[in-house]
Order: sequence, then C-alpha cells, then structure tokens
Amino acid sequence: MKYLFYLLLMVSATSCAPTLLKEAPITIEKDENGMAIIEKVISVPGTKDEIYKYGREYIYLNYPSGKSVMQLDDAANHTFIVKANTHTVYYSIGPNKSVPNGYFGYATKFEAQDGKFKIQVRSIVQEEGSSYIRPGAELGNDKPYQYFTGGTDLYRAAEETKRWHSTRKQVLDQLNDMPERFEKYIKKASTTKW
Repeated sequence: MKYLFYLLLMVSATSCAPTLLKEAPITIEKDENGMAIIEKVISVPGTKDEIYKYGREYIYLNYPSGKSVMQLDDAANHTFIVKANTHTVYYSIGPNKSVPNGYFGYATKFEAQDGKFKIQVRSIVQEEGSSYIRPGAELGNDKPYQYFTGGTDLYRAAEETKRWHSTRKQVLDQLNDMPERFEKYIKKASTTKW
C-alpha cells in the first residue's frame, strides 16, 4: 500500500510538472515587417527644446560605452537616433547555473515635442551569439531556427526554443523600462536648477 501511494504521488507530480514549469508567453509588438518594436509616448514638463536637450543629456550620461553611437542628431526637428547594445543576457543550464548568451544591438529614436516625447526602439538583433545561437537573430522572430547551432532534432530545437524564450524576456526587460528612465531623468532635470 505504501508503494502504491508513492507511485501515485510520483505519477501525479510528473504529469503536473509540465504545466507548472510552462513559461508565460511573451508579448512582443511587431512592425509591418514582423520585426520587434517598442514605442511609447510620454508626457513631461517643458518645451520641445528643453526635452530634446535633456534627452541628449541622458544619452551622454548613461551610454558612455564606445559601442554606443549617435547616428543622427537633428536639433531642428528635435530628434536623435542612438545605436547601442543591451547588457549581456544569460541562459540557464541547470539549477542555479547560467552561462552568457551574448548581447543585442538596437536603435533608439527619440523625438521631442512641447510637453512630451516619443521613444521608438527597433532593429533589436543579437550581435554576439553563444554556444547555441549565432548572431543575427531578430527579437521579433518567434523561433529563429536558422540561427541555432548544432542539430535540428526535435529535442535540440525544443531546448533552444526555451533558451530563446528566456533570452527574449531578458532583452525586453532591459528595453521596456527605457522610456521610463528617460522620463524620470527629464522630469528631474527640468526641476533641478544649480
């Protein structure tokens, strides 16, 4: 009887495990070409000149890396575009163990108007790969099998899809709060006088 109880317990635990371990779906907005895009309009105090100036200040203070490049700086239209990279992302290879999975490059377009700004992040592409995925995978690609290294058997594809899911979530976590970081800086800068 004791063994029957343990057997039933193990069967029920293993049958529930896939449901319990299933990851939540990731929602990624996509443009007309199916590429990932993050776009937000945020209201802040100030004229378009002030908001543009504070947006540029934020970039210079927070993107000092040589890998960050101002690609366009149009003061007349209060717009700039910056190419930058995410921090390194990781994927799990077991309990409490993860390995680096490279980083993603992206372009951020900032446009200022009186009382608001718009941020658009696009061209989010893996720049440096890892042992399981080659560079070039675009964040909006749900299953970028063409970038997977190694075999194409079903087990390998399923494992790499899980890793890709984890990678995408980390990149989105880094990029989704960018507009709010700009907002916080601009609001503080507009009220701080020295």
